[in-house]
Amino acid sequence: MERALRLALVKVDDPAILVLFDADDDCPATMGPGLLQMAEQVLGRQAPVAVVLAKAEYETWFVACLDQLHGKRGIRRDARVPHDPEAIRGAKEYLEQQMTPGRFYSETVDQPALTQLIDVERTRSRSPSFDKLWREVERLVLRGRPSPS
Repeated sequence: MERALRLALVKVDDPAILVLFDADDDCPATMGPGLLQMAEQVLGRQAPVAVVLAKAEYETWFVACLDQLHGKRGIRRDARVPHDPEAIRGAKEYLEQQMTPGRFYSETVDQPALTQLIDVERTRSRSPSFDKLWREVERLVLRGRPSPS
């Protein structure tokens, strides 16, 4: 992580850095503060930074808005959002089960495409870790500017 942070500093003018990880089996609220502290130590005052951990996987955010993805990227029209999307371990596998027969989830192909299709408000309301991501992105983007009211 230290190497990636330093690289971001030299590659981007006026950087604001977002560090994003899958929490996997760890608790984002427990793991996040330590990673943020480490990032802040590396960066000093050179750039604002945020650390967000998807609980448990990035794909959990797609699961949280499955009803908005019906018919897209192979998602079946009857795919259902589970009661607590963040409680699912194996979100990639769950997502694949919600795809039409013979269709497989490809992280490198489907993840960018599905990311563009996320319904932000719906996903924020169903996924606390996505809500955290959105708040941190807003903070980084709006730094030094009045907040929208």
